[in-house]
Amino acid sequence: MENKKINYVLFLFVIIALLPYLYYSFTSSESRVILWYGGVITIFLFFLYASLSLTKKVHKSILMKIFLGLIFVGSQYLAYFFTFSDNLIEPIFMILPAVYFLFYLAAFVLIPKIKIEKIDFSLFFKLFVAFVLVASLYNMMINFNYMINVGNMAHRYVHLSSFFTHRNGFGQVLFMAIMAITYLISNDKKVKKNYFILGLFLINLLFTFSRASILAVAVFFVLVYLKSENRDPKNKVRNTGIIIVSSIIGLLIIINTPSLMNFLEYYVLRPDDGLTGRGNLWGAAWEILSQGGLIFGYGLGSAGEVLHNYNFTNTHNTFVEMLLTGGIVYLIIMMALYIKLYLQNRYLEKIDSKYKIFNALLIAFLVYSIFEKVLLFETGYGPFIITILIVLIPTMIYHNQKREVEEHEKSA
Repeated sequence: MENKKINYVLFLFVIIALLPYLYYSFTSSESRVILWYGGVITIFLFFLYASLSLTKKVHKSILMKIFLGLIFVGSQYLAYFFTFSDNLIEPIFMILPAVYFLFYLAAFVLIPKIKIEKIDFSLFFKLFVAFVLVASLYNMMINFNYMINVGNMAHRYVHLSSFFTHRNGFGQVLFMAIMAITYLISNDKKVKKNYFILGLFLINLLFTFSRASILAVAVFFVLVYLKSENRDPKNKVRNTGIIIVSSIIGLLIIINTPSLMNFLEYYVLRPDDGLTGRGNLWGAAWEILSQGGLIFGYGLGSAGEVLHNYNFTNTHNTFVEMLLTGGIVYLIIMMALYIKLYLQNRYLEKIDSKYKIFNALLIAFLVYSIFEKVLLFETGYGPFIITILIVLIPTMIYHNQKREVEEHEKSA
């Protein structure tokens, strides 16, 4: 497969996957969105199948991956079977395990078989950055008056979400876009416009007031800096000193500027909110799990209904969501997946230092997952983008790089 082709295919589905959520924002028909999303994933798979020259030989590792996916799907339908009489979900949501399985197959069965010459996703990152730049400029245009008068607003929970369905979803997309533009900057530091675009993304991220996204981006930048290569240790010490001194000066300016301090405290930090009820929420989730469902959970799409009796609608924690929807089975499978992704990225780091950014993104995402619910392969636009950048792209690079190394060793 040509390198350009896979870049365009991935970006095409970034755009296509947005359509169901634009529809949802106008109709509020979540069930229809589930069906649309299933269609998007199915078409995506057909594109991948059309690009492959599948070998007749089926490796044991592939069979094991398929078997693992089937265990999860089977456990989900068992969960539905045991809880269906409780009316925890609409029947339409039973399509979710199948959609997850299709996306899982794409990531771990089909993609490893795609051979790409001179693999490079810089083109995809540029297209994705351009797309999010449009979303950011649109957000600033329609919310300009709000942004310049935000300090005078009485309500702290704002909804600056561009054309996405909610501010956290926009925050997730910005988080991924910041990773993409950072990757482009690290490859070519001379392109000044990339720094300007990064600044615009950070401004939009701040105005989502999504604490989890802001924290994740901060963690990402720290990890990128720590992982960055610098041949001269003195320069790294000097740069670290500059960052620390600048941070202290910035903090002193904020503390001694009441209007700025009040703005950050009221809209961003929100210390009086604490975890915004998450402690009580997670306690309720554990109480529900202790009553049953700890092994297989209550089925994908059921968390909101399960928590309804406790006056909650969202777990605000990826790992709690895994337990509620898929039980220990789901949690174990996903933890194994995270470990696999981390080890893949470590392998890539040894080949080229530019790939260190993938583990920085993965770790920052896991930090984000503590405070918000984002399941990989999930039927949400933010999770769709996150799955592409955290799973699909690194996995594709890993298998192509590994294939090149093996072919070089055979020819040597």
